[in-house]
Formats: sequence, structure tokens, C-alpha cells
Amino acid sequence: MMQNYIACLMIQPLLVLTLVIHGYRLKTYLSGKISALRGFEASALSAFFSLLMPARSNELVKPIYLSLKEGVAFPEATGAVLLERVFDLIFFILTVSLVLLLAGFEEERGSLLFFAIMLLVLLSAIVCYIFYGQHLIALLERFKFKRLADLMASGHEGVATAWKNSFKWYMLLMGALVWFFLFMTYYVFFQWAFGGQLPILTVNALFLAGTLGMCIGITPGSLGTFESALGIVLVSSGFKLEQLIVPLVCFRVAMIIPSGLISLVVFFKNRHLWPELLAKIKSKISSRKTKSSHHLNM
Repeated sequence: MMQNYIACLMIQPLLVLTLVIHGYRLKTYLSGKISALRGFEASALSAFFSLLMPARSNELVKPIYLSLKEGVAFPEATGAVLLERVFDLIFFILTVSLVLLLAGFEEERGSLLFFAIMLLVLLSAIVCYIFYGQHLIALLERFKFKRLADLMASGHEGVATAWKNSFKWYMLLMGALVWFFLFMTYYVFFQWAFGGQLPILTVNALFLAGTLGMCIGITPGSLGTFESALGIVLVSSGFKLEQLIVPLVCFRVAMIIPSGLISLVVFFKNRHLWPELLAKIKSKISSRKTKSSHHLNM
């Protein structure tokens, strides 16, 4: 039991450092229009709001907060957030490929080829979206794919601007650092919690399963999906279910602590902004639901 609590404390500096790098990454994607501190605050708020908002809608918090606090245009801030997700997806595919490669299984060659093709397709789609987005949007509208065209149009200007004004290699470096420190968070916690018994490939599998669980979950904070994904990996590694309850609960709580404390500080520093921030978040979510209902009824 005690090793779980120690593991919680051990990963706190790594979680804070990850948020710091998130802040620098947002600053880079927005061409220095915000400070790293403001990006750090926005990232912490988004992480905290994920506990309250379903289906990754907490991503709206970053652009809304930055538009209110720094005057950054909402489409441009949204574009920066979309670029974050694009680079995260690239690194996710690369990490999966690396795990399969390190596993050394002959039967995984087909999987490696599949992920390599996925990465190539993704990079091609990004290039087309950034440089030929307007033509793609017009083509989709012509063939009556109105909903998809609206979705692409909503972020195209911001993504294109962020890409044009940012240093590409620095963007890759920031993305790599975010993933490295997130991986180290998993490594330190689970190795400490389980007495250093886990092979590196199991930790990699936990990291990928946890990341996927957070992405596909529809409940606030991906509650249940995240824990289930981690549990499946650990059970398949030979652990009993009753051994996992305390470590997984501790890991969940530990992941919340930094963003929760930072969000409290931001709240008290910017109390005057909160009514408008919450109103805009509600408005954006309502707008999305209205558009979805409209397209479904067409």
C-alpha cells in the first residue's frame, strides 16, 4: 500500500514538467503571441476540465481561455490545439511502431507496415489540409459533405497560420518531449508501485493503452475507459484484478493533483474571467450540438 502513495509523490515533478512543456509548445504553435506561463495555465485548466466535460470537449478550454486572457483569435488558438493533437497522433503511431519493433516478433511485421502506411497517409493528409485546405473544403461542399466541410473549415485558418509561423523542428522537439515525460510518468509510477517487476515492453503497453483510453473515452475524464485499458494490460501480464484496484485509483488521483492545484491558483488570480469563460464554453458546446442536430436532420 505504501509504495502506491510513494509512487504518487514520485511522479508529481514529472507531471508538472509535462505541463510546462505543454505551455512552451502552445507558445511555439502561436508564434510567441502568448507567454509559456499562459500556455502552462491553459494546459492545466484543460486537463482539469477533462474531469468535468465528456468526449474530449475540454479541448475547447485552451482556445477560449487564451482568447479571453491574451486576445488571441479563437480560430488561431483552436488551430494551435489541433496541431497539438496532430503531432500527438504522429508520436502515438511512432511509439506503437517502436514497441512492435522492440518486441521482435516476426508476426508483427505486417503490423509495422500497417502503422508505417498510416503514418505516411496521416502526414500526406496534414500537408493537403494545410496547403490545399480551401480546395478540399470546396470539393466536400460540392459533393454535399457539409458537416465534414464545416469541421475542416472551422480549424483550417488557425492550423495554417500556426504551421506557417512556427519553427517546424522545434514543434517536433516539443511534441517529443511531451511524450517522453508522459512515458516517464507511467514508467516511474508502475515500476515503483509493482516493485520494479514490469518489463519495459509492459510499461510501453500501459502507456499506449492509457493514452488510447483517454482519447476514446466519452465519459468525463474517460473515467472507466482509462482504468479498464490499463487493467487489461496488467491482467494480461499476469496480475490479479484485486492487486490492481489500489494502484489504478492512486494513479488516477496522482494524475489529477497538479492540474487541479494549478487550476485553483488560476481561478483565484482570474476570478473576474470565470463567468465569461464558463459562458463561452457552454455556448461553444451548445453550438456544436445544434450543428450536429441540424446536419442529422438534413
